[in-house]
Amino acid sequence: MAKNYSQYSIDNEVNIIPEEDFKSLIRDTFKVITQHVGGTAGPYGSQVMLSSSDGQSTTTKDGFNSFSALSFMNPYKKMVYLAIKKICERVNNSVGDGTTSCILLGENLFNQLNDVIQTPDEKRRLLETISEIESELMNDIEGKPLSDETLFNLVNMTANYDKKLTEKIIEAFAPEYDMYGVVSKIRNVIPEQMRNMDSDETQISLLKIPGDYHVRVFMEPTDASEFEYAREVRIVVYDHAMTEEEWNKLEKPEGNDQLIILARDFTKGMLEHGLGKYIHCRAIYSMSNNVFPCWVKGRNVQDEIKDLCTVIGCDRNSLIAQKEIKYTDCTKVKIEIFNKNCMCFYVDKTEETMNRINTYIDNLKEEMLSDTSNSIIKNSDYKERIEALQMENQDTIITCSGTSAMEVSMIMDKIVDCIAIVKSAFQYGTVPNLIHYGFTKVLDIAEAHRGEEMYIIICNAIMKSIEKLFEFIYVSKYGTYEKMTEKIDDKMETMCKQFYTSEDKYSFDIVSEEMIDYTKYPTSAQYDIEVLAAAISIVKYLLTSRSFIFDAAYLGYNQ
Repeated sequence: MAKNYSQYSIDNEVNIIPEEDFKSLIRDTFKVITQHVGGTAGPYGSQVMLSSSDGQSTTTKDGFNSFSALSFMNPYKKMVYLAIKKICERVNNSVGDGTTSCILLGENLFNQLNDVIQTPDEKRRLLETISEIESELMNDIEGKPLSDETLFNLVNMTANYDKKLTEKIIEAFAPEYDMYGVVSKIRNVIPEQMRNMDSDETQISLLKIPGDYHVRVFMEPTDASEFEYAREVRIVVYDHAMTEEEWNKLEKPEGNDQLIILARDFTKGMLEHGLGKYIHCRAIYSMSNNVFPCWVKGRNVQDEIKDLCTVIGCDRNSLIAQKEIKYTDCTKVKIEIFNKNCMCFYVDKTEETMNRINTYIDNLKEEMLSDTSNSIIKNSDYKERIEALQMENQDTIITCSGTSAMEVSMIMDKIVDCIAIVKSAFQYGTVPNLIHYGFTKVLDIAEAHRGEEMYIIICNAIMKSIEKLFEFIYVSKYGTYEKMTEKIDDKMETMCKQFYTSEDKYSFDIVSEEMIDYTKYPTSAQYDIEVLAAAISIVKYLLTSRSFIFDAAYLGYNQ
């Protein structure tokens, strides 16, 4: 029989779930999530089949996809689930993986630390200390430099040992090495999924984007064909939906000169009454079109437009400050339209241009430091923009296409995860797998605060949670806890101790049950820390909540 967490609410005619009932609700919600998502953990984790309301099915071993597909019928559990999901998104966006580990660690850590709190003062001290531990974990994240061997093994493991996929992803990154064999440069890889009904099998193709800077766009295919090859054109940019009035204030090019209008959007009046009439008039006199509308695409179009205007030294025309624009005043740029959906710019990197861009980058860095909303995700967005503005790395589009939506979706999951973790490993270095790096950092923090009781309690709880995660993966290997203990008896504790106190050049292979060179099973140093930090964030959020006040109308309480 389902628990009635709202019995207090019903008895007292109020929309509150008190502290003990709320904690019981959290434990029960966590238990359901870990039972479902935990099955995907480790090399022996199972595939999960996902079915949608439109009749489509897919399978995945990705913890975040499996977690995101959950939907709680109990409205109170749903609220707790959504709170946990928001924090897990941070890990997935940062390193492309780690959801399962984060949830398993979070549940165990919550249950341990919740039992520690007996008084309000203990709760205050625990929250202060765990926040300080989280900050110490996030400082100085550094692993060993990414090498040819660790890059291959990292991608191979993330791609579930699919050698062909591994080779394609490494080819897409096109790594360059320094004299010591360390990866010194990788291309930015952009994943793209396509349906191809003419293909008999799933295919992965690569397209290396030309030029120094690019913007994803939409352009009529016939217009895009005009710019298949690099050429100089004039360009004018609007950071909003360009209006018919603005069209009338724009001087049109003469003769065979061409003008591209880049905008967030175009009003119906501008396209039909402005541009439409213009093209029709030129056709009457047997002249081809020389003005081409182009829609800027992207996750944040306003930022895309601001960054582009900085790179090419172009005015950004706003809706507020409408003005007469002469064609000859429009910026001249060298471009080509790649793959009919990507505008590539060839930038003349003069001293003046680079000074302008570097000043803008400095402002972005200051903005990033002052932006506290969803800081991890936001920081990742800022870093991607800064990296593109520096124009040091070129881009590769990796496209997965085929007739089977299920198979394409499964491969895309692997590709997206590989891209995120390789970028993370390139920036932060590599370490042994299975939260080894995080464990040793917590061990060092505990040693540094040896005389402080709350530090020791929390650090011990984190290390115990990591060992429980290790054990959970082991149980998945043998089927049940009983079978595991039959097979390895009391070897488990010895192996955990050996693994987590060994030098950082070793990693534990759960398949052969041996310590091996860490380069065989590496992960990103950032991955380890982000997983632990997210688990701590979940625990902090849930421990801070004393009771649950819900929307009575929304939940049907008053109906």
